[in-house]
Amino acid sequence: MSRRTRRILPVLLAALAVLIVIGLGGWLVFGPATIRPGMARAEIEAKYGPSDGKMLAIGNTPVTATTFVWKDRGLVVEFDEADRVRTVMKSPSLFDNIRSTLGL
Repeated sequence: MSRRTRRILPVLLAALAVLIVIGLGGWLVFGPATIRPGMARAEIEAKYGPSDGKMLAIGNTPVTATTFVWKDRGLVVEFDEADRVRTVMKSPSLFDNIRSTLGL
């Protein structure tokens, strides 16, 4: 290894470490969004945007609850009469959050 390479390598490694720390800090601050029972429908729509539609049936069985689908997130949320989350069928994973943040 030349002298120049020996001088540049620690700088590049330090820069990489700084980028990793900044990325991790940003992820912790803006964090993965979580959906909890009791959250209002307006809170969910503020985080994920409007739903792709209301679920009317699963197979041939009609859905009796108010159930909305976010296809881009792979998310199905059932709401109670007061428009509060009753159940979440699939919460977004870390990979889903990163992918949607990047617009992929």
